[in-house]
Amino acid sequence: EGNVGIGTTTPGARLTVNGSFIRAIARATGLGPNDGTDTGQIVSRVLSFTKTQADTAIRVGYTDNMRVYPAYKGGRWEIRVDGVAPPGGALIYDIYNRTSVNPHHSRTWVGYVEGLGVGTYQIQIWVGPSPGYSGVDNYTGWNNSRWTIEAEEVY
Repeated sequence: EGNVGIGTTTPGARLTVNGSFIRAIARATGLGPNDGTDTGQIVSRVLSFTKTQADTAIRVGYTDNMRVYPAYKGGRWEIRVDGVAPPGGALIYDIYNRTSVNPHHSRTWVGYVEGLGVGTYQIQIWVGPSPGYSGVDNYTGWNNSRWTIEAEEVY
């Protein structure tokens, strides 16, 4: 078989690429603002994403500083699409605080959104208590730390 040109000046075969060779990753990022929302949408954490193929998924990554307070409480952060859980299931991150300290930590999680057709969508971050917990004091961001939402269409 012929070499397609890597490491040679006389390739034995031609490399052909159909379609977009460079993948596109949409990203929203910022330094703050800090957000004390306990239940509801974190309005500053939104990414607009255009899905171009019907048979693909969206790989979504989210990094932020999150805190649950007081002790023995659970908080939940959720990635939603256009304000609702995506058709393939919720993308959630639960945090349980079992100490009396006020723990602010940077966290990252990744999930896949499946079942969406071609179109433009809003990827949003929502927060609330974990199931079975009430009176939780959630906090998103800290000292204007960097947050990032990334989305990539995958096959």
